[in-house]
Amino acid sequence: MNKKIYKVILYAVLFALMIFIIIKMMGNRIDNVLILLKNMKFKYILVILLCVFSYTFMEGFITWFVAKNTSCTIKLKDGILCGYYTAIFRALTFGCGSV
Repeated sequence: MNKKIYKVILYAVLFALMIFIIIKMMGNRIDNVLILLKNMKFKYILVILLCVFSYTFMEGFITWFVAKNTSCTIKLKDGILCGYYTAIFRALTFGCGSV
């Protein structure tokens, strides 16, 4: 097997581990969360998603702006992608990776 397959397997195992930990932490309360999400109006879910994406976009914009001012040739797209990459890293490390 090549490195790419090992990488995909590693990500799948890490994702499964993260889901397992979340389910163990929530215990029986996962049913309550799902019921609340089911009863939530769709416009509130859209507002929450809009806030999430705009925060990550602004984080990427700030990364681009700071890197651009240090005479680095970084594109705005790369800064925004960096913002999304760090958001995924924070999620996988439960916030410990941002310290």
